[in-house]
Amino acid sequence: MNSAQLILTVMAEDQPGIVDKVSKAVVSSGGNWLESNMSRLAGKFTGIVSIECPQEKVTDVKQSLALLSNTGIRVLIDESTSQAIEPGQLINLYITSNDRPGIVSEVSSALASVGANVLSLHTECSSAAMSAGFIFEAKITSEVPLDFDVSILTDVLEKLSDDLIVDIVE
Repeated sequence: MNSAQLILTVMAEDQPGIVDKVSKAVVSSGGNWLESNMSRLAGKFTGIVSIECPQEKVTDVKQSLALLSNTGIRVLIDESTSQAIEPGQLINLYITSNDRPGIVSEVSSALASVGANVLSLHTECSSAAMSAGFIFEAKITSEVPLDFDVSILTDVLEKLSDDLIVDIVE
């Protein structure tokens, strides 16, 4: 039996029951929930979900999820085309800095410039103690080639700003 992997992007006004409705639509149409990352952002509930279903059930799953739009839940569906990926070294980065416009762009450009692939990114801003400003914090899981010199990554990131602090855990 051939199976398909679907990636769902879910968005709705935050309210109780969103995950329940999405998960019921998946299972009732023949799908299996594999993994997800969901959270509330600016009053919206957002998430990314990976599901698997038999190839012959893809249309049923898509139709079931499309019906959720009647309840205010939007679901974008994309079929995954899994490809073999060269194994790499996982690196967890913790970045702290004074917040400023463009900091995510600067950090992501620095990572891309040395060939680091961002696997997950979590950012937040919080009030800085004893200051009227905000502190930017990022937790990034990145993959680099097995023979990658991690000190290069630290150097590239710390050149972005004098106040940027980088902690790397391999």
